[in-house]
Amino acid sequence: MVIAESIKEHGTPIHVEKEFHMKPVRCRKDVCYYGDILAIYEKERQKGRRWYLVGIEVKDWKVKVGPKLAHEYLSVYGQVCEFFYLAAQKFSSKLLGHPSIGLFSLEKMEVVKKPKYLYPNENLRRNAVKRMKKSGLKEDVIESPYQTTLDLFM
Repeated sequence: MVIAESIKEHGTPIHVEKEFHMKPVRCRKDVCYYGDILAIYEKERQKGRRWYLVGIEVKDWKVKVGPKLAHEYLSVYGQVCEFFYLAAQKFSSKLLGHPSIGLFSLEKMEVVKKPKYLYPNENLRRNAVKRMKKSGLKEDVIESPYQTTLDLFM
């Protein structure tokens, strides 16, 4: 939970799953089936609340993590999550130029580079959030990535 709490760009983490199966079925082509960390962040906005599903892949190796491996993980996390971070001790400098991948330093325990929004598959994200609700996520969290609450009018 320390990594999820250290990432503040998307609001406050309200639910964290470790080794969470991202998709409802296993696809052998995917580089991973279990996501290291999937967290729901709640962000207050001027006209309501928004929830973001953020995926974090942790690589605690001593060697630099390169772009090929990062792209393989992005291809899976990006289908389910709205933001993706790669957490590692060292990164290839080529990753700094990739806008879709966020970088989190395990040495400094801070975000080195923010990711851009990924536009996940709505059905895959909805399914992941529904499964998180079965393990304690608040029921009022909206499952669609393209909807917010209208607290201003309620």
